[in-house]
Amino acid sequence: PLLAYLLVYNYLYNTRDKWAYIKRLFLFAILSQIPYMIAFENNELVLNIFFTLGVGLLLIYICEQWYAPVGEQPWRFLLVWATVSFIFLFFSVLLSYGPFGIFTIFAFYLYIKEKTTISLLLLMLVIYTLNSAQWHLGLALFGLLSLAIIWLVNSRDIQVRRVNKWLYYTFYPLHLIFIKVGMLIV
Repeated sequence: PLLAYLLVYNYLYNTRDKWAYIKRLFLFAILSQIPYMIAFENNELVLNIFFTLGVGLLLIYICEQWYAPVGEQPWRFLLVWATVSFIFLFFSVLLSYGPFGIFTIFAFYLYIKEKTTISLLLLMLVIYTLNSAQWHLGLALFGLLSLAIIWLVNSRDIQVRRVNKWLYYTFYPLHLIFIKVGMLIV
């Protein structure tokens, strides 16, 4: 949850060029895929977390750029939602965290933009369901604890400083390599 929150926060407040941000995510998704597959010895095609983050932001970007209320331009509304639905359905079966990862990113987008209790409750439901379905109940509850930190930052309008982007992007593939090397040593 913290990673998804910071992703959306940076997208909204710390990025001059949102499209370049999304392209960088996909570039590092491609660069991280082989270390991801080696680290987890996964024979099936599951895309790493950078793909999930990139698809989530891409869908938000499409909605922001092309969305129009139904009454104003019905064709545009239908085009946006058809595109978003296609991308969501196509990629969600291949992504790590699946559709819940994308839902989490959208829920954080709504929460940061709207700051409503409903969006916080939606986040709690998504994170709990995601973690309990994929891992186990203890991890689901641990993930929910991160929402207290996020709520505090968001409700107090605390500005989150951005970490050096190259450190952030290179950390993921490098830590996967270290995980694999560590498993080979042990």
